[in-house]
Amino acid sequence: QQSSVKILFDRNVKKYRLPARERNLAMNLIYGVLRQRQFLDRILQELSKTPVGKLHPFIHQTLAVGLYQIFFLERIPHSAAVNEAVNSCKIKGIPKRLHGFVNGILRESIRRKENTDLAEKALTEKNGQPVFNHPRWLVDRWINNFGRQEASRICHENSKEPPLVLRVNTTLISVTDFSRLL
Repeated sequence: QQSSVKILFDRNVKKYRLPARERNLAMNLIYGVLRQRQFLDRILQELSKTPVGKLHPFIHQTLAVGLYQIFFLERIPHSAAVNEAVNSCKIKGIPKRLHGFVNGILRESIRRKENTDLAEKALTEKNGQPVFNHPRWLVDRWINNFGRQEASRICHENSKEPPLVLRVNTTLISVTDFSRLL
């Protein structure tokens, strides 16, 4: 059964009674990993001898979340991202040898992020094409309609975290009063 990410997220927030702070981090991680999926998978391809498609699904997702934290979240220490990823494997009952695999991939990503052009390399697919973080059919359509450069710009802008937007119901409160409340 397929469901939207929002429906699944809301169901699990309710089920596990996540406090607001944890809920916000979880939402950031989920949507961030989805927005940056191709980039994160390219990083994994660079770091792992095991093809991404052959990774255990839980390990694949754990690594994607850990890599997202390392490459995109500044407020989470790298060591915490690695530690939480390894601990999640222990909780899930993943074989111990894979704990070391997760630990090794994430630690190597930290070393290579700081010392090499790993991120730049991951932005280019093996065939030399840029990673767009969008479905290929959509990118191809945009390239046909707008050209490669504009399609690349659209993909780049569309992959950014959206800004927070508030809309005030002025039948209940004025914009000025609401601003004061904030």
